[in-house]
Amino acid sequence: MDFTFRKERTLKTNRRHQLPTPTPTSSARALNEASHLVFIGFMTSSELPLRERIVLYGDSLTQRSFEPGGWGAALADEYSRTADVFNRGYGGYNSRWCAREEMLRAAFGEGREPIRRALMSCVMLGTNDATRLVDEVAERSNRVSVSVSEYGNYMRRIVSRAAMTSKFVFVMSPPVVDEDARRRCQIERYGESWVGGPWEDRRPEIEAFGAMAKTVANEVNASSCGAKVFFVDVHAETKKLAQTQMILCDGVHFTSLGQEVVHRVLRAAMKEAGVPSGADLLPDFPYGHELRNPEDSNVDFPNGDAVFERHVMKRKENAREM
Repeated sequence: MDFTFRKERTLKTNRRHQLPTPTPTSSARALNEASHLVFIGFMTSSELPLRERIVLYGDSLTQRSFEPGGWGAALADEYSRTADVFNRGYGGYNSRWCAREEMLRAAFGEGREPIRRALMSCVMLGTNDATRLVDEVAERSNRVSVSVSEYGNYMRRIVSRAAMTSKFVFVMSPPVVDEDARRRCQIERYGESWVGGPWEDRRPEIEAFGAMAKTVANEVNASSCGAKVFFVDVHAETKKLAQTQMILCDGVHFTSLGQEVVHRVLRAAMKEAGVPSGADLLPDFPYGHELRNPEDSNVDFPNGDAVFERHVMKRKENAREM
């Protein structure tokens, strides 16, 4: 690394913006400048790993995971200093629309290099695909409805893209649907006319969509795609609890308890798969207590340069181990 070039460019930039020039002793100034330039060199190196990314992809069950107490919000809290959690949930969408190339690119990007891959991606779709309208005329123009076999094809495309750009992928089956609760809620919201009207819906095949999600997860995992792909049976877990606990607020979407259930089953799958926890990962920059440590002997670095430099070295070493 050409530190002379770095130094000249830094000094020119300082003069251009008329930054004040500190006047410490010559030895302290030389030491400070050397450390600062080393730090700049590391920070501008393409080898320096970025903060980890976690991508959540799906319909309203993913979109609403950032509600207070939501399963996505819980992940964001755990990884608040070590990974950015991107909520890419689209309320009302099915797998057909989520498999569009522009949507996949926006959600997962093109990061095929190991250092650019997301730490993990979660895909949960199928609840809207499984929607069947009771009215026969309305069903003929039901654009959200997708057959189980079509769903499998679309999911293969989605999960394959996630696997190409992530280190771990979790395919989550759609949860159970409480049809009676759904009916009661919709009547309260829209009146008795909802029953028998063009919007009355059912999801009789929801379990079959979960089975297809499992098939897709296993297929993609066996395809040597570069990522570890796992199936998370949200449907089975929610089906066990739906009869005795209030996990769905309207027969379809999660209550706060339902959100906790999803987070618990996903977090268990992550642990079993070996996904590093938020505490296991290094943050992008040093923690505040490291910079403020009164026992740190680096008194010649009032700006914390040595702490930043040590942290960069840790991250480089950690990247090599991963």
